[in-house]
Amino acid sequence: MPQILPVKEIRRLQALVENWRKSLSTLEGDRKGIDKKIHGIRCSIDRTEKRIKLLQESAEEPFISDHAVVRYLERVKGLDIEAIKKEMMSDKLRAMIDTLVSGKFPTGEFTAVVKDKLVITVVTPKNQTED
Repeated sequence: MPQILPVKEIRRLQALVENWRKSLSTLEGDRKGIDKKIHGIRCSIDRTEKRIKLLQESAEEPFISDHAVVRYLERVKGLDIEAIKKEMMSDKLRAMIDTLVSGKFPTGEFTAVVKDKLVITVVTPKNQTED
C-alpha cells in the first residue's frame, strides 16, 4: 500500500525554512553594514589616538587636566565638591531634568546643559559657550 505524505505539514515546514533563509539573508546583509561601520569607527579611533599622541609629544609645556584641577580644589584647597553638587542640583533643576531628561535648563544663577540626566556643563550670561 502506498504511503500518504503529510503534504500540509511538509508545506508548513518548507515555508518555515524559507522564512528562516530570508531572515538569515537579511541579517547577513545587516552584518556587512555593521562590520563596515565597526571598521570605520576603529579607523577613527586609531587616527584620533595618533593625533592625541602627536599633540602630547609636541607640547612645549606640561598641562593639567580639568579632573586634576577639581581634585586639587577638593584635596588641597579643601573645597567640598559634594556640597557644591548639592547646591547646583536644586529642586527646580531636578524637576526639569526628571521631566525632560536632556536640554538646557535655566536655574536663575546659571543654565545647566544636560544630556541623559547628566549635567555636562553650566553656562552663565558671561560665558555662553558650552565646553
